[in-house]
Amino acid sequence: MQRRIFSAGIAYSLGSVANSAALLLLIPVLVHLLSQAEYGIWAIYEIAILVLGMFAMLGMDVGLMREYWATDDEQERRRLAGTVVLSVALWSLVLVGLLAATATLVAPVVCGAELLCPLRTDWLIPALLIIPIETLFNLLLSILRIRERAASFAGLSFLRLCLFMAGASAGLLLGYGLAGALLGRLLGSALSLLAAMWTVRSYLYLRFEKQGLRRVVTYGLPILPAAAAAYVLLASDRYIMQGLISLEAVAIYTFAYKLATGLDVLVNRPFSLDWAPRRFAIGAGPEPGPKFAEALVIYLFLAGAVGLLIIAGAPFAFDLIAPP
Repeated sequence: MQRRIFSAGIAYSLGSVANSAALLLLIPVLVHLLSQAEYGIWAIYEIAILVLGMFAMLGMDVGLMREYWATDDEQERRRLAGTVVLSVALWSLVLVGLLAATATLVAPVVCGAELLCPLRTDWLIPALLIIPIETLFNLLLSILRIRERAASFAGLSFLRLCLFMAGASAGLLLGYGLAGALLGRLLGSALSLLAAMWTVRSYLYLRFEKQGLRRVVTYGLPILPAAAAAYVLLASDRYIMQGLISLEAVAIYTFAYKLATGLDVLVNRPFSLDWAPRRFAIGAGPEPGPKFAEALVIYLFLAGAVGLLIIAGAPFAFDLIAPP
């Protein structure tokens, strides 16, 4: 078990780093080609996409992880995965449509003649379209985690990293500013989604089944309030700072905040990516208790070691990434 956890953990670590690194690696480009206020708006969109993506998913990825192994019938598993993919796609599009309609109504009142307003149409529409595309991509990555396809997970994550970076950088370098960066991210995410659909096609049968969806939602939906509350707690400070201080302050705060998330990116997320689907398979097998304890010891060892390395290397990393 240790060997499987370590090997999968390394692959998931690489994939997790790739999924998170684009926003970090883009910082020099964003800082040089956007105004400080525009970067603050980018940071607000970044958090909003994450939070709204959770509401677009409705916990169905977790519900799928639980229900997937409840049957030994491979065709039933394919139908269940296809049902969840169709449901997430439809609901996320409805959610984005409602948000776009609401924003269109309130934008004139909120923004007025202000140019640097997060509800500007040329910024808001690409940001909203990113939500269903990246939500579906993340759901397909969850299917790869369920099937323990760690190498494919890492490969698609690095592909998205490259397309994300290339698209956003091209939009900025061509002189389209924040709108170009968002459109570039949208294009990169769309291409990544196509690649993910091709990769998981053998695990999907795209047909809607109400009974399977009910089981998935019944388990996953009650988890959503706790997850949403955690994200709101982590993200609300940006919105408070925007209202009480300035978008420039949001930009500086966001930059510093990213440097402090190394342990989460390198250990917590990779472990969670592997453990979330694996725990159900272990729980359904014989004597799960000792295996749970063993996994906990492995996690604590890795978290402690990586945490100490980050603390020791933080001053050098800050000087390298953020010179005066």
